[in-house]
Amino acid sequence: MSQDQPAVPVVSLRERVKYPPAQAMVDSYFAPAIAAGIRYQFVGEMRIHLAHAVMLLDCGIVGRDDIAKIIEVLLELEKAGPQALTIDYRQEDLYSYIERYIVEKLGPETGGRLHTGRSRNDLHTTSWRLSLRTRLLDLLDVVNGLRRTLLDLAEKHIDTIMPGYTHTQHAQPISFGYYLLSAGDLVERDFRRLSAALGCCDRSPLEFGRSVDDRLSDQPRTDSPAPWVLRLGRDRL
Repeated sequence: MSQDQPAVPVVSLRERVKYPPAQAMVDSYFAPAIAAGIRYQFVGEMRIHLAHAVMLLDCGIVGRDDIAKIIEVLLELEKAGPQALTIDYRQEDLYSYIERYIVEKLGPETGGRLHTGRSRNDLHTTSWRLSLRTRLLDLLDVVNGLRRTLLDLAEKHIDTIMPGYTHTQHAQPISFGYYLLSAGDLVERDFRRLSAALGCCDRSPLEFGRSVDDRLSDQPRTDSPAPWVLRLGRDRL
């Protein structure tokens, strides 16, 4: 930037603290939190922002013109990726830098409207749940594939004889297929546990705010996917 041009001010709705955080705070909290957010939360957080923007329009909370501008910037950032964000470690989390990006593009009067009717707390929890949900689904596929392999091998080795063992000593003879079935049973138990974990994280805490209800409309909550989520191609938040 040439010296005769004034520096572009950094715009944020959250920079109430005028002094930068101590280096110890950056090293121990801000930097690890932001790195984890970029690695695990960016994709999910962008989906949440898009869904929330459409909800604000559908509920008549924010006007169509503002929402159209917000969605355009969100899609631009989603395509560019987190490397488009300017990270200076004055903010504590990924969301703050995404918000700054939007506000710098659109100004606080328009860009600031995206955060209407929600808290960073429910957004943060939801983005982590989306990340965990993706990981759990991948693990369930792997575990299910392993169990299928064990069952197929067990069927092939019904008549393959091997010694059973008790405290490392030979015991009564068993079939290798029987042994593989026991391993398959253990893997099936792991599948049930992962499925239970998926059921716990596959629920949306959006709109519950930090400690009280954040809703600005009278639309009821439901465990079913909201219509604006479906229109964006997301099966469930």
